[in-house]
Amino acid sequence: MKNSKLIFCALGLFFPGSGLNCFYLQGWKSFWAWVQLFALIGGVAGWTILKNAHFHSAPGWVLITFGFIAIEASWLTTIAFGLRPDEKWDAQFNPNIAEHQRTRSGWPAILTVIFSARVWGRRDDDFSSRFF
Repeated sequence: MKNSKLIFCALGLFFPGSGLNCFYLQGWKSFWAWVQLFALIGGVAGWTILKNAHFHSAPGWVLITFGFIAIEASWLTTIAFGLRPDEKWDAQFNPNIAEHQRTRSGWPAILTVIFSARVWGRRDDDFSSRFF
């Protein structure tokens, strides 16, 4: 099965922190996908704890920080892998692929990178303006 750079980037953009993009490439054995998924679940739990404690809970802040890091890491990998040249992508994720099946990602993959960079760069401004 050929691994698509566009699908990887789209999963990272639309489902950040869930690990779906890593599961797509490596399957259920992906360590980093599981780390992202559990960190995101912890972040949701942390948000729930913080809401119920009126933002005065140290464990809630720790958990929400893990969730935030998982989301940011997902967008960062989307940017890094999306900007990777197609030849390197195929060498790592599509070895021994026929010449006519080589990856030609083009503009759709670049647009997912642009949107990821835009969302990723903007989140810090929104987050700080809400709480500080």
